[in-house]
Amino acid sequence: MKEIFFCKSKVIFTLIYLCIAIGAVVFVNNDAFLYKKTVAEVQKSKITDRYIQKSQNMKKEKYYTQTLTVKILNGKFKGKKAYVTNSYSKSEVKTVRYEKKDRVFVSIAENNGDLVGKVTGFKSDFAVLLVILIFIYAMIIVAGLRGILFLLASVVNVGLLYAGLDLYAGGMDIMYICYAMIFLFTIVSLVCISGLKKSTAISITSVFIVVAVVGIIYKIVLACTEAPDYIMMEYVSGPNDLNRLFFMEILVGCLGAVMDVAVSISETACVLKNNTPDMPVKTFINSIRELGRDITGTMVNILFYSYFCGTVPMILVQMKNKYKFNYICRFDLPFELTRFLTGSIGIVITIPVTAVVAWFVLYRMKAMKLHSSRNED
Repeated sequence: MKEIFFCKSKVIFTLIYLCIAIGAVVFVNNDAFLYKKTVAEVQKSKITDRYIQKSQNMKKEKYYTQTLTVKILNGKFKGKKAYVTNSYSKSEVKTVRYEKKDRVFVSIAENNGDLVGKVTGFKSDFAVLLVILIFIYAMIIVAGLRGILFLLASVVNVGLLYAGLDLYAGGMDIMYICYAMIFLFTIVSLVCISGLKKSTAISITSVFIVVAVVGIIYKIVLACTEAPDYIMMEYVSGPNDLNRLFFMEILVGCLGAVMDVAVSISETACVLKNNTPDMPVKTFINSIRELGRDITGTMVNILFYSYFCGTVPMILVQMKNKYKFNYICRFDLPFELTRFLTGSIGIVITIPVTAVVAWFVLYRMKAMKLHSSRNED
């Protein structure tokens, strides 16, 4: 009976969610009026020029110029046709080829009665919305209430991140901002996902300890070795606070993996203690150790792929442009390698730290309370 009710609930939720999703898609497909930039829809596309351009290493690549007939969707020229141009390379590494029905941002000006201009970017909110809608539906169907709480925590964390970036842009010290964000991210994420219980307290305490230890280890290694060339970091626009930014990046980067491991171990520890109240400490520690062995390899592999998958395309582009591999290893890989190693160290440290915190909360504190009550009697 419960299974039938559960299936019916899923069907009803799916239908309601489908209606909401269709409404959201229709709205985003017609939201050009919300943009200050001029939005247009491509109606025709024609290649009007072909040429070859050489790179700095004298490598040739074909380039094309498109003339696009577009319909303006907002602004003072709404509903009118315009003719805009767009240039793209054959590889499309940094440029985009536009096709019919694509939505684009354009800059328009009047020229002898005609509207002409050029494409300034691709309007991608429709595709982003579809991915978000699929993600939300999958999270709720698979994880249920926990999925909803996870989504709530994600929204709150994004808001905290935006506030932190806004404070940094206003001149506040990045170190104070990052410490506050680590504290808030941990509290919000773990409380929303796990609730207010012993295992959550164990997880939070363990995460704070591990992040602090990882930060100390990084500082010690940095003091004993040569610092990386921070100016080669991704998206660097200036030399200010690069070492501090990278340090904060490392701490926040290892936070996710550390939280995952801490939650797994603390939840398991509490279940073991609740199911077997008289479990000896040695058996308890051995069980935690076995769990740690099972999840360590998987988590380290996930961390490796997460960090290095984003670097592979850039490495391939650099190698294609005749950059030497030793140059890539010297200036590009050190940052990803440092992130990976510090995150992996954090994962490994999390296992014994969480085990000790769990032992203290589940065994030592209980013994202390029992001893205190006996003294009162």
